Amino acid sequence: INCSDGTKLIGNWQAAESGIYVLTECPEGHALINSTDGTSKGVFSHDAQQCSVCDDTKEYVINPNRDSCETCPPGLICDGTAFVTRIVEESVWIAEDGVYKLISCPA
Repeated sequence: INCSDGTKLIGNWQAAESGIYVLTECPEGHALINSTDGTSKGVFSHDAQQCSVCDDTKEYVINPNRDSCETCPPGLICDGTAFVTRIVEESVWIAEDGVYKLISCPA
């Protein structure tokens, strides 16, 4: 959305029946915030809506429309998106409930 003051809102916005705009999607590397607790899971707040950019050296977000920006754990290199690189080649990580979890280390 392009605003009258020249700024541009990031993400996909849709007009609701009430006439207000609702943020429905954020791009990779951003977390959708639309609630009073600063996530997408709490009580909806029209004024809190935003796509919050994740730090491209210290954080990741698996699903931008559901998950929060999470701190990159030791053992991974993060780029702010869901893409991560393992530091230890044979370590096994899984994505579960919006976070990466270490399952096993090489013997």
